[in-house]
Amino acid sequence: MNAPSHPRRGLNSGPGARRAAAELRAPLLIAAGLIGVPLAIAIANYFDDDKVPGGAGATEPPKVDDQTSYPMNHFLPGAGYYHAPFGAWFPLPFNTHDPARGWFRGGQWRPTAQEDDAERKEVQRTSGFAPSNSSTTSSGTRVMSSRPSPQAVQKANTGATTQHKANVMRGGFGSSSRPGIS
Repeated sequence: MNAPSHPRRGLNSGPGARRAAAELRAPLLIAAGLIGVPLAIAIANYFDDDKVPGGAGATEPPKVDDQTSYPMNHFLPGAGYYHAPFGAWFPLPFNTHDPARGWFRGGQWRPTAQEDDAERKEVQRTSGFAPSNSSTTSSGTRVMSSRPSPQAVQKANTGATTQHKANVMRGGFGSSSRPGIS
């Protein structure tokens, strides 16, 4: 009687058994990757969101107030970007350029990159204040911060709360780095 030459190999040994194991290995590795990678990403996102104020794991949404001076283009999820000269949040950053529409400032598309005297007067008339901190760089770009109007604070906080509730209900998985702006 011939005994198997290797103690671990039994009746199912040989070239056919090795080929069946190799054919099974690839689908098993693919299945492990399809399950393991998204699971690891979801766990990592969950813990990262806990550290970010207003993230999906945070208990309170970010809040703004009319006593704090916010810098130009300060981003608030659910509210947008802060336009310091206008004292309010808008869906696009200050002076975003679109070749077809122009430059976006204060909720309107403007024909020029730089504001003119008429626009400055409009800003002061509509916002009711002059920026609290304004300086000009060597390139002529104004760097500003200002305090938002009470109406802008209320609108921003409402948008941030709505966005926060949506993130908490959805959880961290599948969220992007810049949530949608309401």
